[in-house]
Amino acid sequence: MKISWEEVKKHTPCFLIDKELLKKNLEEFQEGILRYWGRGMVAYSCKTNSLPWIMSYIKELGAYLEVVSDTEYALAKKIGCEDSHIVFNGPTKGKEAFFLALRSGAYVNIDSKRELRWLKEYDKLGENAGVGVRVNFDLEAVCPEESLTEGGGNRFGYNVENGDFEQVVKEIRELKNISLTGLHMHTNSKTRSFQVFEELSKKVCSLAVQYDLTLDFIDMGGSFFVKKGEFHKIHEYIKRISDILRQRFCPDKTLLMVEPGSALISTPVKFLTKVLDVKDTNKHRFVVTDGGRMYMDPFMRKTSHVYKLFTQSSNKKEEQIICGHTCMEVDRLMTLREEREIGEGDFILYDLTGGYTMSLNPLFIEYFPDVFVEEKGEYEQVREKWGLEEYLQKNVYGQDGEVS
Repeated sequence: MKISWEEVKKHTPCFLIDKELLKKNLEEFQEGILRYWGRGMVAYSCKTNSLPWIMSYIKELGAYLEVVSDTEYALAKKIGCEDSHIVFNGPTKGKEAFFLALRSGAYVNIDSKRELRWLKEYDKLGENAGVGVRVNFDLEAVCPEESLTEGGGNRFGYNVENGDFEQVVKEIRELKNISLTGLHMHTNSKTRSFQVFEELSKKVCSLAVQYDLTLDFIDMGGSFFVKKGEFHKIHEYIKRISDILRQRFCPDKTLLMVEPGSALISTPVKFLTKVLDVKDTNKHRFVVTDGGRMYMDPFMRKTSHVYKLFTQSSNKKEEQIICGHTCMEVDRLMTLREEREIGEGDFILYDLTGGYTMSLNPLFIEYFPDVFVEEKGEYEQVREKWGLEEYLQKNVYGQDGEVS
């Protein structure tokens, strides 16, 4: 059932998804690959926002789904994604799901010692399979000050410098029925610049030469940084990656894969909150809203937001500290200076709230909020706010130890 904006305002706090912008973001990645490489795929990073509607809609638009746990793998299958359209990453896969993925034709990138042991077990079954290997190398050596760990190194994948990568390649080649078919290059960086992706591409080429690798796919991972409407930047990422990879690989023989998360889902999502109270102290004015900081800033890092005020006031206030609904002092979303005065019953609409928000929303004091999809000015509810029934499910409680 479609409802109006006025009806949506009765459901605060709530997330609002711009359906057309989400589609546009995905299409730009798909078109970039088609234009600059030719053969490839976009695999949406489900951990970034695993709302079932988002995963299902992206799948319907032709994208694959990238998952990093047995639970996410099961979720992808539950919403109708074929195994062959799933990219299975991460260091904590379970053995049963790992074997299922190999047997069912999913793209599997190994990332741990036990997965290598499991490959040897699977090889004895006599079933053919191909796997990718996640690469770990010293990015700081070629892109100084880009590490998120301040020189502490990346903990994912098989390290090139210490010989682990070489050993994995050697052991896979000794198997009768398993082939090394791809490299997985995902890494996080501070700036997520073009240079980072150029260096990742160069590393693919150098490893292919050094170890004489013939690859069916190259998975460049995600961590792209694209501001709202900067569609040209998506194409620039793909162009720079492709220009380097073409020096060693042929698009007719090797698929190019990318795994965008926030670059797809951050910009199409907004978060709507309502003002519940305004309180003055001898220090500040505090504006209390029904949407807490952890709903849209789960890492507790942001000090400012892109926002829109819905208020009839034209008076300017020197300072207003916007707070959430919890009883924590740190639940302060932002400080407005020389902005229109906000009062009880007004609304604040925050933009750019799709990445890692719903996936990391806590069950703290209040439960998961409503989610609506907006299309042409109308709204459809795709998740109903959690209440007691949802919270109590599978819990033991009460004097009689009831299970709900």
